[in-house]
Amino acid sequence: MTRPDPLVPLLLALCTGSFLLAFGGVQAAPPPKPRPSLTSFETVKVADGVYSFVAPETLALVSGNSTAIIGDDAVLVVDTGHFPTATRKMIAEVRRLTNKPVRFVVWRACSNRFAIKRSLL
Repeated sequence: MTRPDPLVPLLLALCTGSFLLAFGGVQAAPPPKPRPSLTSFETVKVADGVYSFVAPETLALVSGNSTAIIGDDAVLVVDTGHFPTATRKMIAEVRRLTNKPVRFVVWRACSNRFAIKRSLL
């Protein structure tokens, strides 16, 4: 009967330990953060009666923000949004903030969205 080499278990342990050190600590990458939708925004109170609807910075497609200024009798909105679905969400948010009507809209730039913005009034 042949006797096993006493170095074999030691070499096996060293190889296993090296493998675990090299690859055992590797963890799966964390799941990616969900990307905000193109119509998502955060409502930020800037001052009493002044609210900005701020689009996430990570979305290059949406640039700019909208603002609602709540006056004594009515609301003034600066920019009505890039997408009708986002605009409808902002309208709902303004209605949540006040029951005063939106009477004034200021567009800061003229673009091909003019027809869409105008149709939402």
